[in-house]
Amino acid sequence: MTSTAHTSPPTPPAAAVGTRLALLDGFRGLAIVLVVLSHLGKVWPEQLRPDLGPLDGFFLAGSVGVTMFLVVGGYLVTRGLLAARLRDGVRGPVRSFGRRLVRISLQVYLLLGVVAVVAELDPTDPNSRAATNSSILAVGTYWWNDYVRLNALDARSDLGPLYYLSIEVQFYAVLLLLVLVLARHRRVLLALLAVAIPVVTVWRWYVYDTQGWFAASLMTTTRMDGLLYGALVAVAVDLLPGRIRDDPRRQSAALVGGALLVVGGVVVSCAFYDIGAYFKVQGIALTVACALLVLGSATPLDPRAYAVRVLSGRRLAWLGAASLTIFVWHVPIFELLMRHTPSWSPAVRTVVALALLAGVVVLVERWVARPVGRMTGRLGPTPAGHRPDNRPRRLAVRPVSPPPMPVRGPTGTDAAVPVTATVPRTDELDLWDDDLDWDGPVRD
Repeated sequence: MTSTAHTSPPTPPAAAVGTRLALLDGFRGLAIVLVVLSHLGKVWPEQLRPDLGPLDGFFLAGSVGVTMFLVVGGYLVTRGLLAARLRDGVRGPVRSFGRRLVRISLQVYLLLGVVAVVAELDPTDPNSRAATNSSILAVGTYWWNDYVRLNALDARSDLGPLYYLSIEVQFYAVLLLLVLVLARHRRVLLALLAVAIPVVTVWRWYVYDTQGWFAASLMTTTRMDGLLYGALVAVAVDLLPGRIRDDPRRQSAALVGGALLVVGGVVVSCAFYDIGAYFKVQGIALTVACALLVLGSATPLDPRAYAVRVLSGRRLAWLGAASLTIFVWHVPIFELLMRHTPSWSPAVRTVVALALLAGVVVLVERWVARPVGRMTGRLGPTPAGHRPDNRPRRLAVRPVSPPPMPVRGPTGTDAAVPVTATVPRTDELDLWDDDLDWDGPVRD
């Protein structure tokens, strides 16, 4: 007698893919919240803010948010570049990097144009014309982090946080070269990244001890550890055995939840430790936790898990999708408002600042970010699954039917029992190689 059994994964593949993409956007949403909270001191000075105890950590964790961005960005960009290299040859990753650079640059250049106009018209602007011009040039050519480090007194403070984009673009340019050379030798690439991580960690520790936190914050070689961790995870995922990478029974949701708890603990600890901890043990624990969370997101997830539901929430995912726009505009808006409202109460000024930021973000997302995404989506061949407006569908992944499983039947003999199962392919993220970085979020 032959019995028949049918098994299926907890969620359909399309839902699983959507959950994993929303989770990464949600994680970036948490990151941008931390970054914005850390800069609220520009409209609500820290000395006027009530003591919140451990909750003060949320207003001091801007660097934590940056690390979260670095790890996720390193992972997604590396996956995209590797997929483009294998799919389209040498031109693939070059085209992918070019699209990403265009999307970042057009948003940044819009801000720089507004800053230049405001600097000319606003009598309260404290910066000289020479300082403004030099700052705009450094930001626009992506060496702003080095310019701030060497010319701190001449750099515009409202453009200060954009050092992050310079570090990212510089790293991605080097990563592009590595992918072009080593895409077909991924174990060599994996080993190179694995060796680079401890070297950068020790170097950052040394720079902090010898030159201080300011230099350690702005040097590409001291801040690229998160990018390296993300890239390492991206390469490692493709080298994992298929049964580990694709098995929906793996406890990836537990890995995401545990890593999220560690990140939360690091955020709270910022209320009790100074910036030195971030460049040492605290920073190492944070970066490892972020890397594990990203690794967990690379395997099928149980959407019922609490951590997955939290990070995949629509509002949090929207913040992550708009995080580039929020990051670019929030400090210039805060500083401009502070200059014109010195007599306002901090609470009122903060509410107005957040409302102005929300309005600007909605407008820029609608009239700049999405049109730019459509424009760059037309550059070069379009990967399978892309839509004309550059907003990818949550496509169902092609099912893979496993071979019949031997089952001990009632007669004591082994019977081949067909099993209906859908195993998600692990390269579905690669379909969106130009849409998954911070500057190219996935939107429904």
